[in-house]
Amino acid sequence: MLNDRLSSVSAETALILRTAALLGGKFTVSDLAVLLRKPVSELAAGLQEAVVARILVGSGSDLAFRHQLIRQALYASMPRALRTALHAEAARELAATDADALSVAQQLFAARQPGESWARAWLIQTGSTLTTQAPLLAADLLRRELDETPSADGTRDGLTASLARALLAVGSYDEAARQARAALPVMTDPVRRAETYSVAGARPGQCGPQR
Repeated sequence: MLNDRLSSVSAETALILRTAALLGGKFTVSDLAVLLRKPVSELAAGLQEAVVARILVGSGSDLAFRHQLIRQALYASMPRALRTALHAEAARELAATDADALSVAQQLFAARQPGESWARAWLIQTGSTLTTQAPLLAADLLRRELDETPSADGTRDGLTASLARALLAVGSYDEAARQARAALPVMTDPVRRAETYSVAGARPGQCGPQR
C-alpha cells in the first residue's frame, strides 16, 4: 500500500512526506519547512501533489496524513538510529526558530537524548508555557534532563524549579515536594530558591492546577 502511494508521487514529494512523518499525524507547514530548510513556497507543489494523491489532507490551518497507517509506515521505513538523530536535529532547529513549545518538546521526547546544553536552557526558558500546554510531557522532559545534569551545573536550579511546578500541575504533590526539599540545600539562585521553597510544603489545592 505504501509503495503504491509513494510511486504515484515524485521523489521530492516522497522526501517531503518522510520528513513530515517525523512531525506526527498532524503538522504545520512552517515546521515542515524548518526541517527541510526550504521556504514554504518551494514546498507548495509537493504538498499539493500529496493532497491530490490522497496521502495528505487539510486539517484546519495544518496538514495531516489521511491515514495513520501511511504515516506509521513512512516512519517505520527509517532505521531507528536515523529517526533518533532526525528528531534531535528537528528539536534543535525548531527551537532555534522559536517554534511552538509543544512542537519542540515532542521532538525532544522522541529523540530521547537528554544532556544537551541548549535543551536545558530551552526547557528552563519555556518550562512555564510547556507546563500549561502539556504538563505530563513537561514533567517527563524536565525529570529526564535533570537526571543527566551534573550536580555542579548552573542550570540545575532552573530545571528543578521548573520540574517542581510541572509536577504540581499534574497533581504529583508528594514528588514535587520531595524534589524541592532535596534541591533546596544546594540551590544558589535566590529567585529559583524562593520558587522551590514555596513548593517544598505544597499540598493539593495550595498551588498548581489539578488534573
